[in-house]
Amino acid sequence: MRIIRLAFLLLASLALSCGGNASVDGGKNGPEEGQTIGEFQGRKPLDGHTWKVLFIGNSLTLDATYLLPSLLNTAGVKNIELDRIYHGAYTLPLYNNNYAGANICSWNTWKPGQERWRGELNHLYSPKQVIEDDAYDIICIQEYTGVKECWEWTTTESVSVNGLISKIRDSQKLKGNDDPLFVYLFSTQLGRGQARLVENFDNDPVKMFDANVATISQLLASTGIKTVISTGALQQNLRTTALNTERDMTRGDYVHMDYGAMRWAGACLVFKTLFTPITGIKIEDIPFGYDEYYPRPTLWSTPVTDEIRPILLEAIQAAYDKPLRITDMSKYSTPPTYTHKPGTVFLDESNDIESVTFPVVFPVGNGSNDSANQPYWSGYGIWICKSQPQAYIKWNFASYPNEGLCPTRNFASTSGGISSPALRGLWTGDWYEFVLPIRDMPAGTQIRFSAPFYTRQGPVFWAFEWLDGDEWKNDCHSITMDSFTREASFALKAGTTNVSCVATFSKKVDQGKLRFRVRCVDGTIQADSATLKAVQRQQPNLNSDGSDYSSVFYFHDNAKTSSAIRFELE
Repeated sequence: MRIIRLAFLLLASLALSCGGNASVDGGKNGPEEGQTIGEFQGRKPLDGHTWKVLFIGNSLTLDATYLLPSLLNTAGVKNIELDRIYHGAYTLPLYNNNYAGANICSWNTWKPGQERWRGELNHLYSPKQVIEDDAYDIICIQEYTGVKECWEWTTTESVSVNGLISKIRDSQKLKGNDDPLFVYLFSTQLGRGQARLVENFDNDPVKMFDANVATISQLLASTGIKTVISTGALQQNLRTTALNTERDMTRGDYVHMDYGAMRWAGACLVFKTLFTPITGIKIEDIPFGYDEYYPRPTLWSTPVTDEIRPILLEAIQAAYDKPLRITDMSKYSTPPTYTHKPGTVFLDESNDIESVTFPVVFPVGNGSNDSANQPYWSGYGIWICKSQPQAYIKWNFASYPNEGLCPTRNFASTSGGISSPALRGLWTGDWYEFVLPIRDMPAGTQIRFSAPFYTRQGPVFWAFEWLDGDEWKNDCHSITMDSFTREASFALKAGTTNVSCVATFSKKVDQGKLRFRVRCVDGTIQADSATLKAVQRQQPNLNSDGSDYSSVFYFHDNAKTSSAIRFELE
């Protein structure tokens, strides 16, 4: 039964090539650049049938490859399989130094017909383990453009990158593969206002781009890699257009790709560079698009409309032709005319949905949940129950008291067992809503809600509420925490607080949905991880002296091996 529908729509094209210096066309000139499509000519997949492609990188690689399954499926490609290893903010020297180390990277895979990447983001594998699992035709490596390793070519970087490539070749030889084709992914740049850009490049992304290009040129010369997928040039090209906003083509965190136009274009760039030579399929001919977007500053996503698409296609082609230069596209100076609205991902609100059976369990911790299996969390704040997907949780931000430090959603995940959707910057009125389809529930039914809440500097006072007929009810009472008193159902301390509440339904339900809410009563009263006491602040994310702090909030109990959010009949 389909609970969630995605409305997608369109297409595009992207990058490859060799050396040179950087800057905007009309500025510095480097050696002549040319496409290296010849690297693919005459090649055939090792097994004679299926091209095996491996991506090695961090969250910027994840951004660029996120929509590849959608492009490949829509194009009907059957002779390509993908693997991806990932560790957030990891550099190539770290991959080299920890090549055989345990719990270093996640491992995602895709095979034709699968809707999305499969696997998890928990770091359960060594790079060596993954690379020795199969013989790969193409191996794409990515350095993290946001750190010093990509700002200056040093002896350490040279030894590390060449050492990693040598280790990969040795591992591939164990699979009978002496000649994988290595490709370099030039990833996106930091946005204006990001601390490292301010501190190291006078808040100028072009200066950072030039430093990246100088280093990448040395890397290409040192390693002999000829093919470059330049999402970095793609992003910089778009930054010269009216599509750019104060978010600098990022999703609002000034690091990662805008969820819409950038992720769409990035995937198309990878497809054009690697898969058009293999399949002969042009991205312009793939009836896939991505016009959905979420109207929150921290989850910014520029839609791919008919007006915007030509701009993206031109930026893609420019990055493909000149991967180590910025192409001035300021002729696109008129802001697009689209208006913001919620994305078209929606939950089926009809009542003809299979009833849940109790208990309903949303597992967290110990790898039992992961963001790869929660594709709607980051974009839409929807968290699906794995065992009963007709049940879901929806997060709702009620207000933005500090526009300069907006709240965010992400995913808390570590090899130590944390595995939960996470939130930062919560405030008064923000709430989780839990929706459980139900049939034939008699009046007087009692349902117990239990969950391990974890916070550092998050709100203390919360209300548990349930919809009984058309009336929202709660079990709030006067609670005092460190001299602060509020009407609430429960109070959270710094660290883990195990919460248990009971909802009583006075109305009979023949067929419908049970709705529960966990709502922040007062965002100003916050758990302080330093003093382990409640303190009062006037806005989320900022201390009284104006310094930033991490107001993390998720579900986890380190003392339990099977943490979960549970709904059970009393």
